[in-house]
Amino acid sequence: ASDFGVRQDVESRDEVGQLSSAFNEMADRLQHLYCHLEDEVRRKTASLEDKNRELALLYDCAAFLQRRHTLATMCSGFLSRIAAHFGAAGSTVRILDPNNENMHMVVHDGLSSEMAEAERCMKIGDCLCGEAAARKISVVHKLEDMPHIGPLACSREGFATISVFQIHAQDQHVGLFSLHFLQARSFSERERALLETLAKLVGVAIENMRLAAREREMAISEERNLVARGLHDSIAQGLNFLNLQVQMLVASLAAGRPAEAAEIVPLLRAGVQES
Repeated sequence: ASDFGVRQDVESRDEVGQLSSAFNEMADRLQHLYCHLEDEVRRKTASLEDKNRELALLYDCAAFLQRRHTLATMCSGFLSRIAAHFGAAGSTVRILDPNNENMHMVVHDGLSSEMAEAERCMKIGDCLCGEAAARKISVVHKLEDMPHIGPLACSREGFATISVFQIHAQDQHVGLFSLHFLQARSFSERERALLETLAKLVGVAIENMRLAAREREMAISEERNLVARGLHDSIAQGLNFLNLQVQMLVASLAAGRPAEAAEIVPLLRAGVQES
């Protein structure tokens, strides 16, 4: 085994003394590196594994969100992936209704049915999630540090930490998602950046779904307009025909030609039935 504890005595300041000092400094650095090499390798390996897990999560979520889903299915799949990655015991996705200043809970996991029903529709500004939505910020609350607020539904559910992250699509505030933890939990800057990126991914997916729905509505509306115009034109032609036949009927009766009038009546009946 290598012995990095050997040192040279420095007895002078000449070339030999300088060489001894340099040798001792080199031995110090080698000893430090050797002693901490395993720890450094372990730290680098753990960091690389964390980055690989983050990249895998980003890829998995991006691939999932590109598929065709309903809103509830998409949000549920998104939540299950990030909750598993961060070890959350509960989670929610809420979509904003800016016209009514409400938040609608689209999906939830790990919440009691009573809490889910009570918070299915929440005013912006109410409770921790509503307050974060009103301020348009992402926050992490350790509930034990918030005794002045009073008992919260999340606290009664047994959660110790509530984290709320805003969902944006470009400049539009779409909604928010929350992760609930049974123990005190904090997030590193890298974890926060990852969650912010995931929030943007799901925000773009939700907005794309809305745009697709609007395009379908516009296509249906245009189709209905075309049908309406076609009906209007065909009925207008029929009415013109009936009007002409009525004029001819009046003229035949006025001239005392009942045979001509009798021939016009079936045409009127057919025109009315067709219209």
